[in-house]
Amino acid sequence: MTNVPCPRCGMPVGLDQEVCSHCRTPRDDMEMEEGRALVRKEELRRRRRPRLIAAGVAAAVLLTIAWLLRGLVLGPLLVAWSDLQIEIEKTRQPSHWVKPRTFPPAPVAAAPAHVAVSSFVYLGTNSPASVSFAQEPAQPPPARASAVVATTLPDLTPAPEPALSLGPGELHVRGTVYDLATGRPVPSVRVRFQQTRSDARWEATTNAAGRYQVGVYKNPSDAVVVMIEAPGYRKGLLEDRDPPYRERSASARADVMAETTDSDLEPVPIRYKESAQVVDLDLVLVPLAKK
Repeated sequence: MTNVPCPRCGMPVGLDQEVCSHCRTPRDDMEMEEGRALVRKEELRRRRRPRLIAAGVAAAVLLTIAWLLRGLVLGPLLVAWSDLQIEIEKTRQPSHWVKPRTFPPAPVAAAPAHVAVSSFVYLGTNSPASVSFAQEPAQPPPARASAVVATTLPDLTPAPEPALSLGPGELHVRGTVYDLATGRPVPSVRVRFQQTRSDARWEATTNAAGRYQVGVYKNPSDAVVVMIEAPGYRKGLLEDRDPPYRERSASARADVMAETTDSDLEPVPIRYKESAQVVDLDLVLVPLAKK
């Protein structure tokens, strides 16, 4: 593999080719290094492929042998299982545990003396007081432990504003969108992100301070570009330069507006390292020329 896809047009470009031969877009050192990393990863995958195939073939052979020898292995196991079930069924019978026992005849002992208690029915007279026999004092019933239920009052503290949640493999892109003529932030603008190959899309809207943030999936082989269409501004955008446009004078910004062509307002690609988690990207809108 000697070619990698161009992040702008998607056409194959040589590893050390500094300018795309199809869209004529210059390539920086970061893009060329990402292309070399992609080539190394593909070469490692190609080297591992024969080992994976050999492992799959070996597993298939072992499964075939096990299937052919299933009778030799499963036969004794089924017999042992049947014997075990029979023994378990025997243990469930009462005769297995209770054995008949014979006891010798008990010797005849003298009958103990008993006290005769007569009961009479008294008619027309009060009955005598009943005889109370001494009994053991009744034990008070044990006190049952009462279950104490702890009542927890709900927490009425308002929850903090949720932050941007990112999934695995996502990149946090944030920045400010501002006007090139005035240098002021532009609120309520929809910022669209799109992958050039898979056509995956994300959107974010700027707040009152012109700030936006969004999470996009990182894929070195599929570039992500930014697009903006806002009323009162030209279609497209400019990536903020160094020094930023808003730090330049009004005359310098006016010169940039006059020199900007439609080809300069193309979608801006997101450039980041593979280990990056957050990318700061400020975007500039060019106002329409006043007639």
